[in-house]
Amino acid sequence: MAAMAIAGVAGAAPQVTGGPNWPGNTAPPERIFDGNPATYWAGDPKADQWQLDIDLGEVKEVPAITIEYFDERHMAREATADLSTDGTTWQPIGALPATVLSCQPIGQPARYLRLHFAGKAKDRQPAIREIRFAVEAAKKAAVTEDIEYPSSADGTMQPARYFAPDNPEPVPLVVGLHTWSGDYRQRFQPGIEAWCAKQGWAYIHPNFRGPNWTPQATGSDLAVADILSAVDYVRRTRAIDARRIYLVGGSGGGYYALLMAGRAPEVWAGVSAWVPISDLAAWYRECRAAGSGYADHIVKSCGGAPGDSPEVDAQLRYRSPLTHLAGARGLPLDINAGIHDGHRGSVPISHTLLAFNAVADEKDRIAAADIAWMTEHETVPEHLRDPALQDATYGTRTPLFRRHSGQVRVTIFEGGHELVEEAASQWLQQQRRPDPAPATR
Repeated sequence: MAAMAIAGVAGAAPQVTGGPNWPGNTAPPERIFDGNPATYWAGDPKADQWQLDIDLGEVKEVPAITIEYFDERHMAREATADLSTDGTTWQPIGALPATVLSCQPIGQPARYLRLHFAGKAKDRQPAIREIRFAVEAAKKAAVTEDIEYPSSADGTMQPARYFAPDNPEPVPLVVGLHTWSGDYRQRFQPGIEAWCAKQGWAYIHPNFRGPNWTPQATGSDLAVADILSAVDYVRRTRAIDARRIYLVGGSGGGYYALLMAGRAPEVWAGVSAWVPISDLAAWYRECRAAGSGYADHIVKSCGGAPGDSPEVDAQLRYRSPLTHLAGARGLPLDINAGIHDGHRGSVPISHTLLAFNAVADEKDRIAAADIAWMTEHETVPEHLRDPALQDATYGTRTPLFRRHSGQVRVTIFEGGHELVEEAASQWLQQQRRPDPAPATR
């Protein structure tokens, strides 16, 4: 067996150490990966855990990491990633999807990445054909600065990244949300941050209790209050146009975008949610079936699995956007998913389609059979296709299906578990809350 390849890294190829390796492997991961897609690395079949440590050579911005297994028989039952800029302080990124082509958004600077694989799928050890990064040199001058603000929930100081333009006039505000396993330091949507700076808009990226594997995070009242307190902080410290306060997030950030749309619709002029989770109990079952570690995150957050107790089930419902989305009716809400998510990503598109149904008028809702078909087959049924559907803001992520109902819109596009920043920013800037009615005497 030869070395696996790492592609997409600018500059010198990364160095990789770790194992344990297949005993007959003549090119273990200590070699620099050669970029040949025909070669692969395999772990020792007698082991039940494997670890690979990757050194990129210098600190780089890492938007995402993609692992391509040799085939479905040679996937690990669970794979997790951690990253570090100095090799000493490590940040967990969380579980990677249990799919042959497994992609996890990172959106942060890193030099070192640690991949840990546990358990065997189909009784085979992990065999990896390729690891890909889309990286660039870490920017020395960031658009945002780190700040702290008080949370109304418990008075604690909460961190955020923040940009405020040098403009005394009221400006729009965008609240950007980190992904499931990220925190306020993440840069999952750098294009939107840069776009806000160019437009002269304010931007804040709060922490809301960090990664979603604790009771304090994962849709808790603490996390909800932290997001609203971030808005209050900005409005106290500079002039903000109250008619133009926006919310945007993808993946775990899409989950929170839906949750906040339902729980605080009066705050937002528009909410843009991408590849979101809308039902924690359903996602737990889907992750457990796929062997994904996200299921364990839900257990840690909610105190157990669905059905364990009435208290656990109540937590799962309360922290799920579907419970609250009826409150978002009348709010401009844009919900998006790539057709291949759930197959080449971690969240089935049923979560997006059911979220639309929760807000839509009954006559506009998508039939259960159509939701099941799109989720399972990664295609749009013939009777739902619209040859005239076009939207240049999605670029190569061509929209395949779109439906409106009142102020809510759903789009399924050609893609996976991702956020199309141009489409999100262009839709947001078109949304405004109405001017308040004049006072009557």
